[in-house]
Amino acid sequence: MNWMAQFAPMALVIGVMMLASPFLRRDQLWARWLVVFFLIALIARYLPWRITETVIPADLTTFQ
Repeated sequence: MNWMAQFAPMALVIGVMMLASPFLRRDQLWARWLVVFFLIALIARYLPWRITETVIPADLTTFQ
């Protein structure tokens, strides 16, 4: 996988947040909930990938 493909999801998230930032004022409750929902969705997508694809399986017989 090349470096462009690795940074594409991060660039997408940053771009979306930069485009949405003028509409998301701190005093608007719906804007806060929108950001919270967006972050929860990102975390919900990231954690299963991180656990299943990148963390070494916990097999105690392989450790010396």
